[in-house]
Amino acid sequence: MNKHFQTKFAGDSNSYSFGLEWDDSKFEEGEIEYTISIKRESLLAEGKEIYQVKVSLKRDENNSDDDPSPPRLIVDYLKNTEFVKELVNIRFDEDFVSEKVVEEAIKSISESLWGPVIGCLIGSGLGVTIDQLLECRNNTRDIKPWFWLRMKRLGNCLKHSFPGMCIKLAYHAVECMIGRG
Repeated sequence: MNKHFQTKFAGDSNSYSFGLEWDDSKFEEGEIEYTISIKRESLLAEGKEIYQVKVSLKRDENNSDDDPSPPRLIVDYLKNTEFVKELVNIRFDEDFVSEKVVEEAIKSISESLWGPVIGCLIGSGLGVTIDQLLECRNNTRDIKPWFWLRMKRLGNCLKHSFPGMCIKLAYHAVECMIGRG
């Protein structure tokens, strides 16, 4: 069952909707994927744009079920629900650092495509959610081998962490509007 969090606000002649979507049942099965969405509608003219960043943890296709290798963190950018480009594809191992990934993802798309408010919202969404992924990864560090059992536990950790993440996302949405709107 899909679940979502959404907050709405207005600023700079636009109406914004900032949200996070996920599927609890997939998390319980060890399929980690969620989407950060921002919808911007002009208050002065017709038209809307939807910006999405899809974050997922996926097993490297070259690995077998017995392989203890960590999954890959993949961040894809979509505009108006159409795939635009892969922003990040990196091993989600113990050396992974979230700030590096967020910075890489934001730098890989020109701010001129979306403006400072959308950039702030996407950066905030990635920062909050990837930091939680890291916390859940650290909480499951003792589970070996890496893949299925650990992914299921990581998914369960994320499922229980979403309320706190949504509160942080709402706080960051206000910061983005005050600082950049």
